[in-house]
Amino acid sequence: MEKNKSFKRRSHLRALGTIGMALLVITLVVLVTWSQMITVTTNNVSMLHGATQRLVKLELCGYPDDDLINTLDGVMENLLTGRGRHRLVRLQHSAYMESLTRQSQSWQTLRQAILNYRNGNETVQLILLSEEYYDISGNTLQLARQYVEAVNSWVRFVNVLVVGMLLLYLWSTLKWLSTLTEKNSRLKQQTQIDAFTELPNRAAAQAVLDSHTTPQSCIGHACLMFDLDNLKTTNDTQGHRVGDDLIVTFAGILRSYSSEGVFVARIGGDEFLLVTGEGTLETAEQILDSIDKRTQVHNSLQKDLYLSYSVGIAVNDAQNPLNLQQLMQLADSRMYENKRANKLAETNF
Repeated sequence: MEKNKSFKRRSHLRALGTIGMALLVITLVVLVTWSQMITVTTNNVSMLHGATQRLVKLELCGYPDDDLINTLDGVMENLLTGRGRHRLVRLQHSAYMESLTRQSQSWQTLRQAILNYRNGNETVQLILLSEEYYDISGNTLQLARQYVEAVNSWVRFVNVLVVGMLLLYLWSTLKWLSTLTEKNSRLKQQTQIDAFTELPNRAAAQAVLDSHTTPQSCIGHACLMFDLDNLKTTNDTQGHRVGDDLIVTFAGILRSYSSEGVFVARIGGDEFLLVTGEGTLETAEQILDSIDKRTQVHNSLQKDLYLSYSVGIAVNDAQNPLNLQQLMQLADSRMYENKRANKLAETNF
């Protein structure tokens, strides 16, 4: 009789535990799905923050972009209402929504100023409204990221509980763990992207370096290390916004070379890495020559946003091969030699 009671008690506890585990798993799935949705939404908030500045610069340079205006209208409406072709969600955060509403009002004012500028109105008003919008949208973006981080904290917390219960309960529940691991892997990939430039970050670059630890596996590879010149001076004299624009601009140039055989990453504030599997000196120099030409085109169009950099090239030698980490260090050393030479040339000039 006592054994039956014990068995029933254990059965009840097992049933309650299974229900609890199922609820935790369902909660985690919902949180992960919501986290993914609000991450996409936050990326679009970030796009509104930066793309509007690009729009104003194009207008000032005489290149109106009505398609971009329409896109910004659509994204803004979608963020405010949660409805639209962009399929973005409306974040349930009062401070964020208040800031977004102010941002929408500022955007309508700026939008009208752009149209007025096309009809001959003065430039100063457009620039002032653009700066006001940039400040408001920056606050909105910060609040959105805080909301995402709060949700992700819950994702991590619930994930720990689920893993603990998976270790205590039936083998069949490991299928749930497999599903959650796959989703968490996708979330982890997001942490390897530099949100500012949308290039792979230092963690992603380190993963590539760690996958080529033997010199033999790196034969035929080349590394190019880039460092923007005088970025601190630019930040001090022209403001961090100009410095940020230089970083994003150069990241855009390098991104166009990213392919199956070419890896590009931002590994520091103003440092970038390019790794190619076709590592002849001629190939590396061709890539660098192409980057130089695109930089010159940018400088000819954006004279107030002058871009220059120092670079170091290291090509693996089949007679004395290096692993990828060593190859990057060699390129880094040569890059700093180039930077010192550039500074010396500027001093002498």
